[in-house]
Amino acid sequence: MLALLAVFASLFTEMSLEEKVGQLLMVHFNGEKVNEDAVTLVQEIGVGGVMYYNWANGLHSKEQVAQLSSQLQELAAIPLFIAADQEGGVVCRLQRGFTVFPGNGARGAVNDVQLAEDCAFTTGSELLAAGVNFNLAPVVDVNSNPRNPVIGLRSFGSDPESVTRFAKAALIGYKKAGVLTSLKHFPGHGDVEVDSHEDLPVIKKSKKQLQKVELLPFFALADQADTVMTAHVLVPEIDPLHCATLSKKVLDILRSAGFQGVIITDSLVM
Repeated sequence: MLALLAVFASLFTEMSLEEKVGQLLMVHFNGEKVNEDAVTLVQEIGVGGVMYYNWANGLHSKEQVAQLSSQLQELAAIPLFIAADQEGGVVCRLQRGFTVFPGNGARGAVNDVQLAEDCAFTTGSELLAAGVNFNLAPVVDVNSNPRNPVIGLRSFGSDPESVTRFAKAALIGYKKAGVLTSLKHFPGHGDVEVDSHEDLPVIKKSKKQLQKVELLPFFALADQADTVMTAHVLVPEIDPLHCATLSKKVLDILRSAGFQGVIITDSLVM
């Protein structure tokens, strides 16, 4: 994975403006094999990454996924980031031929940090073997609201310190496996009662409250993450006008924590 990043860095100074814009995009296409849509996205638009979904790409065997990944990389002048949501539990895009571990909630409940690392290592190793070099995990949202309709068992638990410990172990496991990671969903998606796939949740907390709970895992792990994914939530205490994904005020908080890596959005079609 370090080799992929090195290649990208060496090419960056030689890219045109259009190529740089293309590299900002991570997209999906419908097809179990490379087709005209994939060719257009990779070769004409020059996207930086492709996202796999069950409903779009089949993902019905390790062999099919590996072949698709290989075909996509053969199209690309610049190596692609090929990503999936492989959190475990209820969010696990690759299932047939892959190990499907229980979700983060189960791992937190058994209170075995080494198990979290081992699960992440196995997951990452299986992904990389199929050409998926970027796992959009781990979730570091603190599930502090039992009425939360979108996080729930995707979280390691309701205690921010515990979430941080388990997420740190997961990051170690993924790093050992050689896949990129993403802490999500900044600045925290745990204390909401609205599904952000359906509407815009509002987090009604003070900055002090956010620092003690939602922001704690992100601040603690900022120097260990490859990327951080934003949440489509509104935090009026920080920015009453813009959701976190589009808010410079919110993203500046992440930079103030020392994170200098790539900030990515959650899906923009939610």
